[in-house]
Amino acid sequence: MNSEQELIRRIKLGERDAFREFVENHKKHLYTIAYRLTGNHNDADDLSQVVFIKFFKSIAFYRQESNIISWLYKIAVNSHIDSKRKKIDRIVMTVKDDTQNMTEESALTHSGADNNLESHFIKKHLDEAMKQLSPREKTAFILRHYEDHTIREIAEIIETSEGTVKSLLFRGVKKLQQVLSFYRSDFGLEEAK
Repeated sequence: MNSEQELIRRIKLGERDAFREFVENHKKHLYTIAYRLTGNHNDADDLSQVVFIKFFKSIAFYRQESNIISWLYKIAVNSHIDSKRKKIDRIVMTVKDDTQNMTEESALTHSGADNNLESHFIKKHLDEAMKQLSPREKTAFILRHYEDHTIREIAEIIETSEGTVKSLLFRGVKKLQQVLSFYRSDFGLEEAK
């Protein structure tokens, strides 16, 4: 039995210190996904707390053969989607992460203030574009392109098939391409006719 399994066993026995240790071990990683899902610090903190509370309440159902991080992500994603459904007018969906993975950004060759200004506008456009995605598309996109999860891991986290994950990713990327299509002409990437 590894230390994580021992910690889970102790939590199941009701040891508060074990739960505190578990939270300390996982709070940074969980906050990262919560922040990417919610787009702001306060909502990410709230979501993280909700996840740990739900984890504690459902610890009896945790099967040790599944990955604990995947299980926490699953709780986070489902809690976020539930929250989104309940508070759709209040939640502003943004992704506050660097956009180093965007091909368009790598085409920028400006330095200093010009580069920062252009990066700011690219990030703003990406944030706006991400609002066009459904909660499941956005979740799949974030888990794949920001968290580097495999299709199989994403399917496990959002409790769906790998085929559905591929569809979500395909639709999400297509929507982003449409919304951000003006970058094609800005960077000389027009399609040949």
